[in-house]
Amino acid sequence: MDINLLVQRLKHGDSYMAHNAEGDPYQVNNPPNSLMIKAANVILMLDQHLQQNNAVVLNLQRQLNDLTEQYETLRNSSVATTPSGET
Repeated sequence: MDINLLVQRLKHGDSYMAHNAEGDPYQVNNPPNSLMIKAANVILMLDQHLQQNNAVVLNLQRQLNDLTEQYETLRNSSVATTPSGET
């Protein structure tokens, strides 16, 4: 379920069509209660934290990749400049 749809339903309630005994349609409205509204706010807050954490992880992964490339470059250049026979 899309988080935005879930939050919208939690904050604003739900409506659906039903039929009475004669088969006539009517709309049923279920308004939100205070717990549903609080849950929606918590979900939005957690979603924001997850997005921030994901951005941090991606940044750290990029930094790790950069450092790995720099290490390999440095290692390869030191191996190339070491005279043969020395370790």
